[in-house]
Amino acid sequence: MAPKTRVKKTAIDKAKSVLAEVAPKQKEVFELREAIAELRQDIEGILAKGYSFDEAAELLSGSGIEIRGSSLKQYLAEFRRQDAKKASGRRARKRSQGTKLASRGNASAQETEAELQAVVEQEQLEDSSEASKSTKKSAGRKSSNFVEVAEDL
Repeated sequence: MAPKTRVKKTAIDKAKSVLAEVAPKQKEVFELREAIAELRQDIEGILAKGYSFDEAAELLSGSGIEIRGSSLKQYLAEFRRQDAKKASGRRARKRSQGTKLASRGNASAQETEAELQAVVEQEQLEDSSEASKSTKKSAGRKSSNFVEVAEDL
């Protein structure tokens, strides 16, 4: 039987610090779809400037990324559909979470709702207070105008 290998605590600590400091390894080779995804904002930018998909593909080919305009158009449409799908999924999850909280009768949800209602009521009070102040000011101005007019007579 082979002897067990032992490692000192200091070696483990040193290895931890070395491993923690290692920067993420940069990817050197990408699939074409990944490359287009990386460049998507830039590609969308030149399309917004009026360039066609074929012209954008030409620019990419000049940089070493061989792609046809039709493929570029297809990839971008695919990315947009994925983004829309993700966004609609997030909206649906938010709606369902709100429904779950309301249907649970959860005390903390009720407290939160009560707090929100209190904030709304406070804002309404402040708004009505400001409105009455401005009404009083304008009423005061009108009465002083009346006095001035009466003095003129």
